[in-house]
Amino acid sequence: MSKLLVRHATVITMVERRILRDGYILIEDGLVTSVGAGCEVPPGSSDDRVLDADGSVVIPGLIDAHAHVQEYVLRDLIDESMDPGDVLSRFVDPVYERMTPDLEADVARYFLSESLRCGVTTVATAALDPAAVLRAAEEVGIRLAVGPIVDTPGRTLDATMSFLSDAARARPGWVTPLVAPRRLDVDPGLLAEHMARWNARLFAHLRGISGELSTLARSGVDLSRSILAYDPRTPEDELVEAVSRGVGLVVCPTTLMRLGLGLGRSSLHGLYMMGAKMATGSGGFAGVAALDPLRNAGLMALVLMDTGKGRREAGWWALSSVTSAAADVIGSSSLGRIAPGARGDLVVLDPRTHGGRPVGGDPHVYAVHRGGCQDVRTIVVDGNVIWSAESPVQT
Repeated sequence: MSKLLVRHATVITMVERRILRDGYILIEDGLVTSVGAGCEVPPGSSDDRVLDADGSVVIPGLIDAHAHVQEYVLRDLIDESMDPGDVLSRFVDPVYERMTPDLEADVARYFLSESLRCGVTTVATAALDPAAVLRAAEEVGIRLAVGPIVDTPGRTLDATMSFLSDAARARPGWVTPLVAPRRLDVDPGLLAEHMARWNARLFAHLRGISGELSTLARSGVDLSRSILAYDPRTPEDELVEAVSRGVGLVVCPTTLMRLGLGLGRSSLHGLYMMGAKMATGSGGFAGVAALDPLRNAGLMALVLMDTGKGRREAGWWALSSVTSAAADVIGSSSLGRIAPGARGDLVVLDPRTHGGRPVGGDPHVYAVHRGGCQDVRTIVVDGNVIWSAESPVQT
């Protein structure tokens, strides 16, 4: 049995806003089996591998709920001075036209490696060749929700979806199948069939399908199993309909700001008040900054604070958008939390990167408002340390 004991940690569990001081986490065979505080060593763990957090903040592995790994070749080339339509026609579309499986795998490997360094342990993305992107994810050691980019989901998807379904069964918790239509001028009945047959989730953009939600629902598409990128230009009544149908919404703050669209403060506040399922993601043509989930969460928190919410409340909501809420959006409730039965994915954040300033009474506020890639000290996936700045593991 493989075990890892993390101790002397400030644990943000993301379960009922519980924070454990001088806490410990015991992971056995990839799953959290014990979490507590004030106990030097939990019973039966004396022979475990030990990671001493030395008072650092430990949070669940972070989730990028909406990525386009292929577009990382455009990183930092797009800015808000460009017309969104021109961005698609001049930059984004040519990327997909010229992408090969080998190039897609190489770009995905780079994207996922950079994401991992920022504490991301799970990425949801569409792919021209899901097998190529999945190979890259396996090499990096990151979990993946992935599905084929298609214009017309038809019988030709069977081989790809069968492959993803087999991969999900072979590695439970590592692969989540998606279906990612670029446009919704497809047969919604076939879309519903693919989602049901292959236990897949819908991965798309809300603005492109918001007017079709009722049609999709009537055709049997389970919209509560959808991962839709939020767009501030979406009419309010359609946002309300999306929430009422249980749609999972993903805000990609850096991408929206880069396009000059803003985040839609009133819309986001309305979604918060309605209790919408919301996550954050890196989005398309993500630059280096967009890969930092805590930075994206911080932008979300600032929007909520602008509407009158305090730092603590905004911090919890924003942190959940890259942990527990994001896990619910992509349909993986065993992720994004530190609790018995959850996957053993952890990120250790070292506040000393800020010149030794103490975390204080609200470590979740620190994580969202001051945390970022530069704070990541150690990354654990399935109970194994796969990246460390200081190699603090004792065997």
